[in-house]
Amino acid sequence: MYISVPFTTSHKTQRLTNAWDALKASVFFALILFSNLYGLKSFTDGFLLRREVLNSTSSCSNPPLNISQWKETSECWAPKLFSKAVIIIIDALRYDFLIPSNDSAYYLNALNTPYETSISHPEQSVLLQFLADAPTTTSQRLKGLTTGSLPTFIDIGSNFAGTNVDEDNLLYQWKSLGKEIVLLGDDTWNALFHDYLNHTYSRPAFSFNVPDLHGVDRKVNRYIFDYIEKAPWDILIAHYLGVDHVGHRLGPNHPTMTEKLKEMNECIKKTMDLIDDDTLLLVMGDHGMDGKGNHGGDSFDEINSVLWMYSKRPAFKPFKQFGERRSVNQVDLVPTLSLMLGNAIPFGSLGTIIPEAFYFHGAKYLHDSMEINMAQINRFLQAYEDKQETSYDAFVNSTVQTDDNYLELFLNSFTDSQRIFDYFKSIWAEFSLAPMVIGFVSLVIGGLSLALLMNDKNATQKASNVLIITLKKIVLFSLLFVVLKMSILTYLPMTLITLIPNIIIIIELCRKVSFEFMFTIPSIYSVIALGLAVLHVCSFGSNSFTIWEDRLTHYFCVTLGGLMLCKSFTHTDATLALSSSVWSIFFIILQLLTSYITNCREEQEFFCTSTYISTPENNFRSLITLTISTLTSFFLPYVLKNHVVSVLKTSFSKRKQAILHFFEFLSSFFWVVQHILANNSSLESKYGSILVYIANIFLIGIITCLSWQVFMFSVYIKRENKSKNREALIAVEEYYFIFALFSSLLLFLQRPLGKLSLVSCLLQIFILLRLENSQSSPGVTFTSVLLSILGLSHFFTTGNQAVISSLDWNFAFIHSSSAENQVINGVLMFLHTLGGPILTCFSLPLFAAKPYTTKQTFFKNLLLLCSSFLLYYLSIAASTVFFAGFFRRHLMVWKIFAPRFMLNGILLITQQLIILILCFWNSLFSFS
Repeated sequence: MYISVPFTTSHKTQRLTNAWDALKASVFFALILFSNLYGLKSFTDGFLLRREVLNSTSSCSNPPLNISQWKETSECWAPKLFSKAVIIIIDALRYDFLIPSNDSAYYLNALNTPYETSISHPEQSVLLQFLADAPTTTSQRLKGLTTGSLPTFIDIGSNFAGTNVDEDNLLYQWKSLGKEIVLLGDDTWNALFHDYLNHTYSRPAFSFNVPDLHGVDRKVNRYIFDYIEKAPWDILIAHYLGVDHVGHRLGPNHPTMTEKLKEMNECIKKTMDLIDDDTLLLVMGDHGMDGKGNHGGDSFDEINSVLWMYSKRPAFKPFKQFGERRSVNQVDLVPTLSLMLGNAIPFGSLGTIIPEAFYFHGAKYLHDSMEINMAQINRFLQAYEDKQETSYDAFVNSTVQTDDNYLELFLNSFTDSQRIFDYFKSIWAEFSLAPMVIGFVSLVIGGLSLALLMNDKNATQKASNVLIITLKKIVLFSLLFVVLKMSILTYLPMTLITLIPNIIIIIELCRKVSFEFMFTIPSIYSVIALGLAVLHVCSFGSNSFTIWEDRLTHYFCVTLGGLMLCKSFTHTDATLALSSSVWSIFFIILQLLTSYITNCREEQEFFCTSTYISTPENNFRSLITLTISTLTSFFLPYVLKNHVVSVLKTSFSKRKQAILHFFEFLSSFFWVVQHILANNSSLESKYGSILVYIANIFLIGIITCLSWQVFMFSVYIKRENKSKNREALIAVEEYYFIFALFSSLLLFLQRPLGKLSLVSCLLQIFILLRLENSQSSPGVTFTSVLLSILGLSHFFTTGNQAVISSLDWNFAFIHSSSAENQVINGVLMFLHTLGGPILTCFSLPLFAAKPYTTKQTFFKNLLLLCSSFLLYYLSIAASTVFFAGFFRRHLMVWKIFAPRFMLNGILLITQQLIILILCFWNSLFSFS
């Protein structure tokens, strides 16, 4: 990175040699990191398996049992009760939104028509609690609502890239009978069921533009009422998104939610008036939402949705045997709707008919319908048994009954169907132990390789020397394994090939690196830092420690800050000791202040109070936060200038300071305008596009500036070079400016309170850099452990938790009201969520690039620091992998252990990618 010798032919040759060595060391480092990722993939393949989908389909010509009593009156398996259906899905509609209450929450007592109708006309409507299965994302819920089956946890990924449903479903059955299916609203239906829709009349709308609270709903209302009266349809699906988007953006307890629910209430009333006697109206939610308006997990508020069925003519009879306000599973809609509309029940459905719709026609009709339902479930069980070579005989209930007590027979069959449903919920978490174990072992070996690399003083040279022979051996042994696997050792799993690169790498390192570190007594600071790292790694074996990881990381940061304070008193220079102690205390104070920014997860319950403001409420606390956030934007460029001048003893140009001031002003202006508009719906509808313009000016401007600075890095150094020392200083200064620009981007992608957290993280990094330059360094181990924990602690204080429901999807659409480019959406969401860990990772070159550091020393420092930093994240990854596998049958595996493993997998990939970019950039361009 730094040029420190005059330009001569011999020196040029030496520089090229150094550059080549650095590049080879970077490639070797990349080998270690990629083999770690391959190990992570191996574990994931074994842990997050998709359930096997049976390709069989039901048909009217092949009923699951003898239906002789209905052959003359039925088009299919049973007589249809309705010819047409209007299905209204109100996304994220929670059950308690419809129930009268004396509380004053904004989501209460606004959508009252379904409840009032079910009370006043119980023979025409039935209102039920509608329980979803996790994951509570729209795509998975639509699959469950149409197939009657259960998604596995890994299916959540397809929520953002919907593909056609490849198993038997309601829309396939309707289409096979020649029914016309028309869709209005959420285009997730179009992604999943494109082949079954009438595209002449369907009007799908983009579903992931969360900031748009009204666009999709207005599009639905523009067509639905005319269609009911005029358009040729048999099934009309209207999927409203406004309630879900209000929840995500503003939370359920916001005045806008009242307006939106009242709007939905009027739509339902108008639809009730327009339908005829032969049309069934269904109003339902696909899932609920938690107290912050999010969903995705399995908390009660997230799965607690609603189903309301309505007919203009009498069609329902209360089934009092189940009590009042009872609940049904979402999969129960599939057999119920199938038999009501006269189509075959989809082959893989595990649902049980909702009795109110059949009990109206008598107990015998209810019993006969349940017999068909159970026969269909039994047929699926038999097919799945044949496919999986397992037995489910204990759950198969004979459908041949002679008892005249039909209600008792129905209840017996109902109990059996629930047992089957619960059984499949438990077994569809299948695991393959071989790739899981191999993946874990691969991560452990990769960690040992990083440990050997970080403890060798000549790591760059050693890594460069073993690269070629390592690559040759990896290729040779991989080919040999494949040949042996194909010819002789057929019992060995192919996943063993995952271990080959890691094993060869560690063997080559053991042959070359020095083991002097094993006979060196580490400093007390390194020992304590390692002790805290071990405690953190072991904590993932406890669900309680995993739940409270946000508190744990704060305590660790404060403890390490206390160690720095203790070290400051070891200085013989009183002035230096005082200065170091003051900065250490400032570090601790910043950590304590940010620890009060919390976004509680469900399991923390009454022991945690959320202080993170995820909705721009117009209250005193929000205004104070916005004011402080704006003030920090004004002072940040001055803080950076003061740091560069006092630590590097060099100037910081006015041009750079002006650029930073401009972007910080734009950022503050954006969030002030956003706060004003979010609290005034009339202003938002009129001036909402201003936010998009400001965001695009900021993003395009800062990305352009960043790209230019990176491209011109070496040019700036050579142009302003006065001496070799001056050149080194300019290099450090230029990297500081690039780091400041990137930090400004990350700060923009946070809400005001999250921005304060990242500002605190930035100041703590500057404090650590100041202490590194003013006192003897506590060591690479201490610095890397502290930076790793610091990044994680600020992950939590920016409003995140290791749960899906904590994701703030608004940041995916901060730049566009149409959200056409989902790659950009994903990058913005990614930068927002992982701002803290990304910021600390990008600061690593600052710790390696001290003033007057030569290029070779810099790259060696960078490689050692990166190895140590990544070792921490790799250790956590190995720990979460181990405990997720160990507790794979634990009650909380999908709620606690699996999400934490997936979060750390994403963190590990992110940090490794950033570090590879930094290493290759410095080896290719900084040595030019």
